Amino acid sequence: MRRRHFIGVTASAGLAAGAPTAAATPAIFELRYFHLRNGSQVDHTSDFLSRFFLPAAWRCGVSPMGFFSAVIAE
Repeated sequence: MRRRHFIGVTASAGLAAGAPTAAATPAIFELRYFHLRNGSQVDHTSDFLSRFFLPAAWRCGVSPMGFFSAVIAE
């Protein structure tokens, strides 16, 4: 195999592998912060989000969704 042919083939293979196969769909991300004090506020809010808000959001077609809390500090 000639060197020029080999370099041309490998360069074109690298360009073909880097090309995207499908167009990316647009996405919207939303971050919400809830600043709560310790005690019953945290428990009530976590209970509401997991038992009522998450199933209602899934019924409306909102997914994926996650809820996170600070374990050590803010």
